[in-house]
Amino acid sequence: MLLLVGLASVASGCFDKPGFHGGDAAGAIDAPSDMAEPPNVMFVTSMPVELDTGPGGLDTTCTGIANSAGHPGTFVAWVSTATIDAKSRLGSATGWVRPDGTPFANTVEDLTSGHIYEPPSLDELDKPVDPDVPVATGTHADGTDDSGHDCSNFTGGNNQIAVGFTDGASPIWTDAMIAPSCSETLFPIYCFEVDHRAYVPAPTTYGPLVFVSSDPFLPGTMTGFDTGATVADDICNSEALAHHYPGAYSAVLALVAEQPLARIGGASQHAWVRVDGVPVTRDFTTFDAPISVDANGRYVDDQVYTGAQQANGLPDSYMFNCDDWTETSGTPYVGFTTRGLETFSGTTVVDCQTAMPVYCAQAPF
Repeated sequence: MLLLVGLASVASGCFDKPGFHGGDAAGAIDAPSDMAEPPNVMFVTSMPVELDTGPGGLDTTCTGIANSAGHPGTFVAWVSTATIDAKSRLGSATGWVRPDGTPFANTVEDLTSGHIYEPPSLDELDKPVDPDVPVATGTHADGTDDSGHDCSNFTGGNNQIAVGFTDGASPIWTDAMIAPSCSETLFPIYCFEVDHRAYVPAPTTYGPLVFVSSDPFLPGTMTGFDTGATVADDICNSEALAHHYPGAYSAVLALVAEQPLARIGGASQHAWVRVDGVPVTRDFTTFDAPISVDANGRYVDDQVYTGAQQANGLPDSYMFNCDDWTETSGTPYVGFTTRGLETFSGTTVVDCQTAMPVYCAQAPF
């Protein structure tokens, strides 16, 4: 038997297809009966563009690039100014997919509340872009203008520009950092078609499940006879059981003598899949999407314990994994849920007395 995970089944805990994950996570919308139109396309431009033409000029650029690549219709740039926010520029359009047909988001509300599916990592030709190249937006995660960081309303000048990264979930895809003067640097931009009121279903993918724990893990704690990383495993399995997710789960944590990937059973033939159906990774080394959804289907912007700088690495010393997670002293490595490249970041920003979520991975198959 296989398991189909959808919004109703997440809420009720009723599943009938083990290993088959998909459907809308929390916050998704049901398909309206009057939305039978084709989806809109969104992409990031393959080449950087001039940012001094105003929003209208950038819209013309987007439409020209899209039409030349075989995407007919009208496109607008995801940019904000003091007089109009990016979210308002999308009008009444709904339902966006990437050029490969995989879902990006359904509504403006989804876009601005963190509910996006696949990251916006494909250009107009359906090719992956370099995730380290920043994309100009001038736009906060809520779709509003980042005043003072919008290239002087995209007319040029020396003021700075808010940028996003294409491998990110919210807010990273649109509001990751502030880049230097936009009069000296060209940036790619995001382009959204605005012709249709469409609905795009969540992906449906076969594979082991991965999620961010809702409950935090505190190193050095004991649960019954369990200590260290086993306590984190208990958190993962408890949350999976509460939602009737099948199989056994392990926390993706490094031990001094065991890599995170080895601890969860090694690479998987089928990609690990988020609760919303989005495939993430087969090896925790390369990521198609960030691990940004918890067991409840909520989209998470948080730090997580990892204990290593990469899935096939070990901590440099016990200090970087809280003495195999049994002590409250040390500065452990953490990762970030909102960017694929930073799932394992090599950053040590907390001490071992901080309670923090973990990644929970079902045994691979």
